[in-house]
Amino acid sequence: MLRSHAHVLGALFAALLAWATSPVSSEEMLVSKASTESASPPLAAPPAPPPRSFGPLYDPLLEAGVTFTSTDAGLEGLVTHADEQCAGNIHPFLPGVSGNHLDVLEEGAQFHAAWLETQPMGGAMYAARNPRVGLNNILVFTRTQRADGALAGQVNQASPTGTMPGPDFAAMQGFFFAAPAVDVAAYIAEPDQRKAYLAEIAKALEGYDAWLWNTRNTSAVCHPGSIGCVPCPVRHPCPPHTSVCCAGGAGVPDRGLLWSIGVYDTGEDSSTRYCVVANHTTPYAPCVVGYQLPIQSAGVTSYSYACRAERARIATLLGDTAGAARWSAAAADVAKNLKKQLWIAEWSGMFVRDANDTVVTTLVHDNLRFMWQGLFDQDMADTFVSAHLMNRSEFWTPAPLPSIAISDPRYNALHNANTWSGRPMGLTYQRTVRALERYGHHVEGVLVGIALTGAILDFDGCSTNSTHCHFTLEIDPMTRAPIAAPWVRPDGYGPTLLAFLEYTALRVGVVLRAADPSMGPLRTSDTLLWSAAAVGMSSSWSRSAKRERAGQADGDVADSAYAQTVGGMVYVLKVVGATGEFTGSANGTVLFTCTVGARVVTTLAGDVAALVGITPSTVDVTLTVPAAAVPLPDHRPDENRPENRPEGGVTKDSVTSVSVSLAPNAEYDVKLEKVVRSAPYTPPFD
Repeated sequence: MLRSHAHVLGALFAALLAWATSPVSSEEMLVSKASTESASPPLAAPPAPPPRSFGPLYDPLLEAGVTFTSTDAGLEGLVTHADEQCAGNIHPFLPGVSGNHLDVLEEGAQFHAAWLETQPMGGAMYAARNPRVGLNNILVFTRTQRADGALAGQVNQASPTGTMPGPDFAAMQGFFFAAPAVDVAAYIAEPDQRKAYLAEIAKALEGYDAWLWNTRNTSAVCHPGSIGCVPCPVRHPCPPHTSVCCAGGAGVPDRGLLWSIGVYDTGEDSSTRYCVVANHTTPYAPCVVGYQLPIQSAGVTSYSYACRAERARIATLLGDTAGAARWSAAAADVAKNLKKQLWIAEWSGMFVRDANDTVVTTLVHDNLRFMWQGLFDQDMADTFVSAHLMNRSEFWTPAPLPSIAISDPRYNALHNANTWSGRPMGLTYQRTVRALERYGHHVEGVLVGIALTGAILDFDGCSTNSTHCHFTLEIDPMTRAPIAAPWVRPDGYGPTLLAFLEYTALRVGVVLRAADPSMGPLRTSDTLLWSAAAVGMSSSWSRSAKRERAGQADGDVADSAYAQTVGGMVYVLKVVGATGEFTGSANGTVLFTCTVGARVVTTLAGDVAALVGITPSTVDVTLTVPAAAVPLPDHRPDENRPENRPEGGVTKDSVTSVSVSLAPNAEYDVKLEKVVRSAPYTPPFD
């Protein structure tokens, strides 16, 4: 993430001008913006933009909201604190006519803007609490898209006077937009409005995909119009040190990949990932020896895959069979070539190559990013998780998910804020939710959430006083201490807040998931996930945390009640510790009762579809469903949605009882009476 105010951007632009006119080495490009913050004066304030006419906002949206209570007072207090902090991150963006604006959830803490790598994802998660804000977090990017297809790396808040600097195209800043943009359509009530919204997203994705291939392909690395570069006055073959803006001449490898000009294309501020030898003595120092930039990038190429895959998903939702096939094939072409060019089977992961075609050997967390995008096939995801993610000497540290494996010589934890060289980032916790869920690694996701929750609750007296809770940018992987720079507020960082809330819902709550077959066989229609894990549910958090770190289930389960409102329905999950059971209900009507230690999957009308294993050991589960119909709400008048058909809901033909030994990660279809997917679970290992 490029996190800067105007004076930082001034320094960045000065650096870019220097790069465009002289040869640069890769280690020179790794100098952090933080080291030059005082080197340049602030940029002059831009003129006020003309008033905006927003266009359609796709109302009405479904009502949504969440409440949570628990006999685990520490957890309940932390959820309440997180909700309050999230609400404080909502601010006006894009001032328009008659004083109108879009209320947008900013990144939070010290980051007062919406970044393309964070806030679409944040909006989709926050839509469970506020669909209007969730949708705005998408529109703030589509309504500022450039004519050539580029999306702003960041969009800044409106100022108190109603003016704003405008969308910022200085850096790409990652791309975690496509899937969340489609997901939030589930909260648009009217079918015609949903179709119109999806058409807007389709156009945005097509434009961005074309822009990527026009500006970052091998023959046009940093072509004029590319973000992050000053246009080159002359195109020429590669000099001894490839110019960051003029690569693309003779000798540049052409593997059919997209290129990155440095860490800011993927939002990995100050990362040492492109170092052969990193500097471990001076914060934000350049590499001692660096790989040659630009980079043949799996990350940037994955952005194209995401555009195409989600464009195919939109076509399916709109009933465009031919379009779905065309875009699916285009996405598959990108994935196939990336696997051929950059997946290294003997290393169990995907890597990148530099401008000299040398493999960059740094073991980074980015494989989780590729899983988030859906780029991997199932075997690739299983391989990375089992070989690297669960390895305590790499990514499964006491607070898991460091940016670079702790055993890698490039791992660097010198700095105390905003460096992707070492400590786990809140953004990585947030991305890991979808990454693991997509490939059926449900247990691993629960354990990540437990680790994150424990790290926050165990620090600074948070478990007994929520005013001492800290949602920060980073967490120390070994001490588990939340870390904030001394110059920022040590709380309110949005990705960490939203990751915690999502993990909590996936452990003791209810989550709405939009239809997305790429997420697995249980996601062919809109679904609800009802979860009650047998770990991380103790009424005494400190005792619970010790058991969880040992891979043991709690002997003592807290009572809790989690309510998710969607439209005219209030879905409530209640856990009863004394019986070791949880119940799910809709508008007061019981849908099911189930043994703690499982996840129940239902339609929005409450029809039970599946059971999922979410604990580290096999659990004997009994699910009971009352043989009574559930009245359907009249809030989504779309006859094409299965959950809104007259025969939807729990009926006399539904399963009424099932008992099954549920293995970790097993997805058991209760009507087919078989496991339809089961990702291998590898316990943490040394």
